Amino acid sequence: NLTWSETLSELKEAKIKIAKDSANQKLITTDWYVVRKQEKEIDIPAQIQTDRDAIRTACTAHENAINAKTTKSQVQSYNITY
Repeated sequence: NLTWSETLSELKEAKIKIAKDSANQKLITTDWYVVRKQEKEIDIPAQIQTDRDAIRTACTAHENAINAKTTKSQVQSYNITY
């Protein structure tokens, strides 16, 4: 039987941080499109925008799923994929 010194809330915070960091790593690869749009007013390609939106949507879904967990074990075993 596994035990954790962190509270359920602390485990959730840590797992959500992993989800957000993972999403950020995915978004970084296309951030230059956003900068170009800001600086040069060149549109972000539709597929890039769709992909970026999907990453943010998935991150929100992960955060909601993690927050819905009621045990430390559930939080720790939750798998984050993008």
